[in-house]
Amino acid sequence: MCGVIGIVSNESVLRDLLIGLTGLQHRGQDSAGLLSFDGQQFRCKKGAGLVDEVFRNADFFNHQANMGIGHTRYPTIGADLELDAQPMFVQFPKKVGVVHNGNLTNYNQLRSQYDERNRSFSSTCDVEPILHVLAEQLMRHTIVQSEDVFAAVQSVFNDCKGAYSVVSIIAGAGLLAFCDPHGIRPIVMGKKESDGVKSVGFASESVVLESAGFEMVRDLLPGEAVLVSPELVVQSKIVEQKISAHCMFEWVYFARPESVMQGKEVYGVRLALGKSLAKLWKQTGLQADVVIPIPDTSRSAGLTLAEELGLPYREGLIKNRYIGRTFIMNSQGKRERSVRLKLNPIKSE
Repeated sequence: MCGVIGIVSNESVLRDLLIGLTGLQHRGQDSAGLLSFDGQQFRCKKGAGLVDEVFRNADFFNHQANMGIGHTRYPTIGADLELDAQPMFVQFPKKVGVVHNGNLTNYNQLRSQYDERNRSFSSTCDVEPILHVLAEQLMRHTIVQSEDVFAAVQSVFNDCKGAYSVVSIIAGAGLLAFCDPHGIRPIVMGKKESDGVKSVGFASESVVLESAGFEMVRDLLPGEAVLVSPELVVQSKIVEQKISAHCMFEWVYFARPESVMQGKEVYGVRLALGKSLAKLWKQTGLQADVVIPIPDTSRSAGLTLAEELGLPYREGLIKNRYIGRTFIMNSQGKRERSVRLKLNPIKSE
């Protein structure tokens, strides 16, 4: 699970990308990166660390670019924080850049196939097969049309199995966003119009775009691809759709509570989950004294659980705000050490 963002506009997108990337920090803490495109060349800055650490030097923002993509990484495959940082891109024969949130279940198989063709990967990150499939399909066309892009997405679906949402820059075609045929990993589309400035954006969560002044348009459907041209013409196609299987972990933990996914606010869903949990608890016949949440994501569910059971709701653990999100730390040892620093009990409770 990671965080992705992509914006195309009739003005420079760098400021909005940085705002959005900061809003994605909760989805990945190991590395961060931005790739911009000015119509002629790519510029990329990425590295290990938090967003404000990677972009502490503002030199990257001294140019203008009307298209860009960004990423915050929580690694579930690959071990090199620098080498596996996203975005990733190729310059020849077509300029293509990608970021993704997800996992390819057949990554090892794809890596072996590329090795057999003497086309070794340059990283251990599972976005690289998606990049190469897109690039190989698009290189067949001198001028890339929208139908060529959608056909390339079909090739990704054919070859790359798993759960993923992707945002890609395709030189000459525009900004592309798509999600796997089951729609497991979320991605939303937003727009902004103000004082003659028009922008279209995609991100893992609605709140990320809203923080940059965008209005949410909608979620992408399972297997849908949306292509936005440099002139901001939007084209979409359901490339391949299967039974929807949205990730439950987004609802209970990963997403920010103020985000909206599939037309529902995450906070409201967590409140409803607390009520559902209360029904199950009543069936056990067990008695409880108090409801204490593990901060922060269980607070809303804990609140409605307590209300439904007629129990007091108390804070029993205090969170150190200067410790990062422990779930997405890259080893069990780091998680355990950080939890000891992160959560301290109120002993009277």
